[in-house]
Amino acid sequence: MKKYLVLVIFFLLVLLVTVKLSMQKKYSDFEINQSSINLANSDLSLNKNIILLKHYQKIVKHGVDENADLYMVNLTVNVKKPEMTFPVESFRLYSEKNGQPYAPNNFLEFKTNGIDDSKKLIVGTNKIEMTTPILNKATKYYLVFVQHSQKKFDLININ
Repeated sequence: MKKYLVLVIFFLLVLLVTVKLSMQKKYSDFEINQSSINLANSDLSLNKNIILLKHYQKIVKHGVDENADLYMVNLTVNVKKPEMTFPVESFRLYSEKNGQPYAPNNFLEFKTNGIDDSKKLIVGTNKIEMTTPILNKATKYYLVFVQHSQKKFDLININ
């Protein structure tokens, strides 16, 4: 019985080392870049066909529960090409309290040009409204656009 237990532990250790080495090799050139952009001074290209022109954000009270706050952001984007969809999944709400960051929130509800749960964009100016519940009371809130590829992860803080 002890031989089998030793054999299983040895197998698990070999498997762990193998997985760790392959992950280190896969992410050896991986980088995380953080930057900040002020939309009052310049636009943000979300991709080659969608440009974020401006935004407005606020915390909205919508109930009596202490966790009933809602974070809302309104975005204005310009679209150059038809049949584009808005990358809602690339936006996050980051928050921090006393210098400690919380896990980022995804935007759970969104409207594009007044249509609920629509990501469809038209050529020209589009209005997007996104909301997410605030789960933890924080002292600072950041709207962040996330871009990533196999070797790079960009966090762009939008002011």
